[in-house]
Amino acid sequence: SKQKGKVIIVADVAILELYARNLSQKAQAELIPISGGEKVKTQQTVDQLIDKLFRLGADRETMLVGVGGGATTDLVG
Repeated sequence: SKQKGKVIIVADVAILELYARNLSQKAQAELIPISGGEKVKTQQTVDQLIDKLFRLGADRETMLVGVGGGATTDLVG
């Protein structure tokens, strides 16, 4: 089946080199690195993420993938 939308991976910088960069290349996905940890669970981080998603052309058919710990997946989910 044909992929409709683009894929954007939001990844914790702590694991970026271990998994996310390779995954983004294989999935032909855009990559947004973010700092991990509970300190990033702020409205400012959400606003920055939304801004980056808009600049990458994300729309309702874009698949977001969170790679990292709980704070990263909380932001993406």
